[in-house]
Amino acid sequence: MKAQGTEARRAGRAKPQAVPGPAETDLSVLALQLLGRWQRVCNGHVAFANACACVFGAAVELNDFDDLILDYLRNKFPGRAEVAAYIDAASVPAPGAPPSLKGLLRKVAAAPAEVPQAQAGPLLRALEASIASIEEQHAK
Repeated sequence: MKAQGTEARRAGRAKPQAVPGPAETDLSVLALQLLGRWQRVCNGHVAFANACACVFGAAVELNDFDDLILDYLRNKFPGRAEVAAYIDAASVPAPGAPPSLKGLLRKVAAAPAEVPQAQAGPLLRALEASIASIEEQHAK
Protein backbone atom coordinates (compact mmCIF):
# COMPACT_ATOMS: atom_id res chain seq x y z
CA MET A 1 0.00 0.00 0.00
CA LYS A 2 1.28 3.42 -0.94
CA ALA A 3 1.59 6.21 1.56
CA GLN A 4 -0.81 9.04 1.03
CA GLY A 5 0.66 11.96 -0.84
CA THR A 6 3.24 9.84 -2.67
CA GLU A 7 1.50 10.34 -6.01
CA ALA A 8 1.12 14.06 -5.36
CA ARG A 9 4.82 14.39 -4.54
CA ARG A 10 5.79 12.49 -7.70
CA ALA A 11 3.51 14.63 -9.84
CA GLY A 12 4.88 17.82 -8.28
CA ARG A 13 8.52 16.98 -8.99
CA ALA A 14 10.19 18.97 -11.69
CA LYS A 15 10.85 16.86 -14.73
CA PRO A 16 14.42 16.97 -15.95
CA GLN A 17 14.96 18.89 -19.15
CA ALA A 18 15.82 16.83 -22.17
CA VAL A 19 19.47 17.00 -23.03
CA PRO A 20 20.75 16.00 -26.43
CA GLY A 21 21.72 12.39 -26.56
CA PRO A 22 25.16 11.32 -27.69
CA ALA A 23 23.93 10.81 -31.24
CA GLU A 24 22.77 14.43 -31.54
CA THR A 25 25.97 15.71 -29.96
CA ASP A 26 28.02 13.55 -32.32
CA LEU A 27 26.08 14.86 -35.32
CA SER A 28 26.62 18.42 -34.22
CA VAL A 29 30.36 17.92 -33.67
CA LEU A 30 30.80 16.09 -36.98
CA ALA A 31 28.87 18.82 -38.81
CA LEU A 32 31.11 21.50 -37.28
CA GLN A 33 34.24 19.54 -38.21
CA LEU A 34 33.01 19.14 -41.78
CA LEU A 35 32.13 22.84 -41.94
CA GLY A 36 35.67 23.72 -40.88
CA ARG A 37 37.16 21.36 -43.46
CA TRP A 38 34.90 22.72 -46.21
CA GLN A 39 35.77 26.32 -45.34
CA ARG A 40 39.50 25.51 -45.47
CA VAL A 41 39.08 23.76 -48.82
CA CYS A 42 37.01 26.63 -50.23
CA ASN A 43 39.84 29.05 -49.52
CA GLY A 44 41.91 27.25 -52.14
CA HIS A 45 41.71 26.51 -55.81
CA VAL A 46 41.14 23.44 -57.96
CA ALA A 47 43.97 21.63 -59.69
CA PHE A 48 43.48 20.74 -63.35
CA ALA A 49 45.87 18.16 -64.81
CA ASN A 50 49.32 19.14 -63.56
CA ALA A 51 48.59 22.79 -62.85
CA CYS A 52 46.09 24.80 -60.92
CA ALA A 53 43.29 26.73 -62.54
CA CYS A 54 44.93 30.07 -61.70
CA VAL A 55 47.72 29.41 -64.24
CA PHE A 56 45.23 29.56 -67.07
CA GLY A 57 43.54 32.65 -65.74
CA ALA A 58 40.33 30.73 -65.12
CA ALA A 59 39.29 30.81 -61.52
CA VAL A 60 37.27 27.89 -60.28
CA GLU A 61 36.21 28.32 -56.70
CA LEU A 62 35.36 25.27 -54.68
CA ASN A 63 32.20 26.98 -53.50
CA ASP A 64 31.00 26.34 -57.05
CA PHE A 65 30.82 22.65 -56.18
CA ASP A 66 28.06 23.21 -53.62
CA ASP A 67 25.28 22.50 -56.11
CA LEU A 68 26.97 19.32 -57.32
CA ILE A 69 27.48 18.00 -53.80
CA LEU A 70 23.96 18.91 -52.71
CA ASP A 71 22.56 17.12 -55.79
CA TYR A 72 24.69 14.10 -54.97
CA LEU A 73 23.34 14.07 -51.41
CA ARG A 74 19.73 14.38 -52.60
CA ASN A 75 20.20 11.44 -54.97
CA LYS A 76 22.09 9.35 -52.43
CA PHE A 77 18.85 8.54 -50.60
CA PRO A 78 16.33 7.53 -53.29
CA GLY A 79 12.82 7.08 -51.99
CA ARG A 80 13.60 9.23 -48.97
CA ALA A 81 11.73 12.40 -49.78
CA GLU A 82 12.16 13.68 -46.22
CA VAL A 83 15.95 13.68 -46.64
CA ALA A 84 15.81 15.62 -49.93
CA ALA A 85 13.31 18.05 -48.38
CA TYR A 86 15.57 18.52 -45.35
CA ILE A 87 18.61 19.15 -47.59
CA ASP A 88 16.65 21.66 -49.67
CA ALA A 89 15.36 23.55 -46.63
CA ALA A 90 18.50 23.41 -44.51
CA SER A 91 20.94 24.37 -47.27
CA VAL A 92 19.33 27.77 -47.84
CA PRO A 93 20.84 30.04 -45.17
CA ALA A 94 18.41 32.92 -45.73
CA PRO A 95 15.32 33.56 -47.85
CA GLY A 96 16.37 34.29 -51.42
CA ALA A 97 19.93 33.04 -50.87
CA PRO A 98 21.29 30.22 -53.00
CA PRO A 99 21.62 26.77 -51.43
CA SER A 100 25.01 26.15 -49.88
CA LEU A 101 26.87 23.32 -48.26
CA LYS A 102 27.94 25.67 -45.48
CA GLY A 103 24.29 26.49 -44.80
CA LEU A 104 23.44 22.79 -44.57
CA LEU A 105 26.32 22.06 -42.20
CA ARG A 106 25.49 25.05 -39.99
CA LYS A 107 21.87 23.87 -39.75
CA VAL A 108 22.89 20.31 -38.83
CA ALA A 109 25.31 21.63 -36.20
CA ALA A 110 22.71 23.97 -34.71
CA ALA A 111 19.72 21.62 -34.78
CA PRO A 112 20.84 17.98 -35.15
CA ALA A 113 17.49 16.70 -33.88
CA GLU A 114 15.83 18.03 -37.04
CA VAL A 115 17.89 15.79 -39.35
CA PRO A 116 15.91 12.69 -40.43
CA GLN A 117 17.43 10.37 -37.82
CA ALA A 118 17.63 7.16 -39.84
CA GLN A 119 19.70 8.96 -42.47
CA ALA A 120 21.61 11.45 -40.31
CA GLY A 121 24.79 9.39 -39.99
CA PRO A 122 24.84 8.20 -43.61
CA LEU A 123 24.14 11.74 -44.81
CA LEU A 124 27.12 13.18 -42.95
CA ARG A 125 29.36 10.24 -43.89
CA ALA A 126 28.50 10.77 -47.57
CA LEU A 127 29.29 14.45 -47.17
CA GLU A 128 32.53 13.63 -45.38
CA ALA A 129 33.58 11.36 -48.27
CA SER A 130 32.78 14.10 -50.80
CA ILE A 131 34.82 16.68 -48.93
CA ALA A 132 37.70 14.22 -48.48
CA SER A 133 37.70 13.51 -52.22
CA ILE A 134 37.90 17.21 -53.05
CA GLU A 135 40.60 17.70 -50.40
CA GLU A 136 42.60 14.89 -51.98
CA GLN A 137 42.34 16.40 -55.47
CA HIS A 138 43.15 19.84 -54.11
CA ALA A 139 46.31 18.59 -52.41
CA LYS A 140 47.83 17.31 -55.67
